[in-house]
Amino acid sequence: GRTDPPRTGSPVRGFGGTMSIFSLDFETTSACDISRGAYRYASCSSTKILLFAIAKDDEAPIVWRYDNCEGVESKRAKILLKEAVESGSPIRAFNAQFELAICHYVLERQLGIPCPKVEQFRCTQAMSRRAAAPESLAESAVFFGLGDQKNPIGKALIGVFSDQNKLVDLLPPRPEGLAEAKWKKLKRPSASPILETQVPWDWSLMVAGQRMTVREAWEMFAGYCRQDVVVEQALAKKLHKFELTGDVLDSFLFDMRMNLRGVPVNVPALRNAQQVVETIQTKTGDKFAKLTGLSITQNARLVEWLAERGYKHDNLRAGTVDQVLENPSADLTPDALEALRLRSLASFAALKKIPTMIDSAGDDGRVRGTTQWHAARTGRAGGRIIQPQNFKKSTIGDSEFCYDLLRGGFEPVWFEEFWESPLEAIASSIRHFIQPAEGMVLDTDYTGVAARITPWLARH
Repeated sequence: GRTDPPRTGSPVRGFGGTMSIFSLDFETTSACDISRGAYRYASCSSTKILLFAIAKDDEAPIVWRYDNCEGVESKRAKILLKEAVESGSPIRAFNAQFELAICHYVLERQLGIPCPKVEQFRCTQAMSRRAAAPESLAESAVFFGLGDQKNPIGKALIGVFSDQNKLVDLLPPRPEGLAEAKWKKLKRPSASPILETQVPWDWSLMVAGQRMTVREAWEMFAGYCRQDVVVEQALAKKLHKFELTGDVLDSFLFDMRMNLRGVPVNVPALRNAQQVVETIQTKTGDKFAKLTGLSITQNARLVEWLAERGYKHDNLRAGTVDQVLENPSADLTPDALEALRLRSLASFAALKKIPTMIDSAGDDGRVRGTTQWHAARTGRAGGRIIQPQNFKKSTIGDSEFCYDLLRGGFEPVWFEEFWESPLEAIASSIRHFIQPAEGMVLDTDYTGVAARITPWLARH
């Protein structure tokens, strides 16, 4: 049932009694690209927790540190996180989807603490979206009059400590009497300092235009993590009227459970499709380059090339090109018409989803984190990572047959034999790739869904 939202920071009722609210923020490191989604990132074996800040109710946050996990404050932080998990209390974070992903895949493996229940998570970013405020923690804090509390150097520090693929240019301490110019020319290693067996704390690096030691940068990073929770606590108080309760909370938690479960995709079929697409695109691109001297992606130069051959438009939007191909003007030369045809055959936005699905799928073949709760001001969810809400509708009548060929690993020549535009056929089959290992998914598209749901909601 619905309940009045509690004043944020005060104990809340629920789960059988009065409980505290815990605020949590992780800083991590990984060789996986976060753009593949929080769950794919967290599931990577290289992902580790570097820092976490946690606070109970309105108390000051305390920080667990990778470099000093047996320190007094680290032990206190770990005990507090255990208390939050074991008590079943609400755990609040800014973008709780990330904290849930890290808890689910890393927390027990690294720290021996079991993952909290999904039902415990609350999200200040979701509250901010309900209030039509900015999604960024820093921007939302300014929006609500909390001032510029976020240290802008934080993003640079994430680049230093969190990205294991980024090389950090380190300089050893300057020997006494050595001129600075000569010191800067010293040969030195390039490596992420957090991965060193013995961290070179007294070596220096550049962070956002400032030279500092690794130790100074690390201490600043720990402070950045702590401050995130301070800002989140203050922001939650400002947003207390938008607390997630009742049906709203049920909807949010359903989204969290759904994202954790993930969308099953047929990875072997996707890999076959990618190979076919790349082969056909290369062949088409070679023909295009031979004809025009350009690559298919050089839009500005292509418009100029086409204009010299009778093209009357200043853009290459799909609708414009389709219209020209259907009804070409007499001024358009045959080679310009062929160039437009080749470009049209090779250009389907839906094909970009194939490598995205491959890269974002976990070891179990599921893509997680594909929706964002209350992404629009109306409350509508938004698609993320593979954008399942806007998958291309089929423009061919035999998309299932095309998918069967892809699933069977057939060679590109078969697709060129059956379809004038084989890439269009593959793009039209994009919805079929959402499929569990066994069984099927029925693909439906509702007609006039808003006209039916709105009256139902009005009666409800």
